[in-house]
Amino acid sequence: KIVGLLVKHIETEMRLNNISSEEIRIRLEDLNDGMILSRNLMTTGGKEVLSMDSVIENEHLLKILKIHEQDPILDEIFIYKDTKAS
Repeated sequence: KIVGLLVKHIETEMRLNNISSEEIRIRLEDLNDGMILSRNLMTTGGKEVLSMDSVIENEHLLKILKIHEQDPILDEIFIYKDTKAS
């Protein structure tokens, strides 16, 4: 399991160096209603919580926080720039 997590971490770090000009990385606590995911939202255990292009709604935020308590959401949350709240 540790090796699997290490491999996922390395893959994530490699992807971080490849951020599109159309997306930004945000923290979980900055995720808001109306934002659109530019990548799948994953837990550290490898579970997909929401898929790419999902529009975040209040019900999603509640679901994400509940899942996060049991299986933390990866630090890497990517949204499309034009959906970031001002």
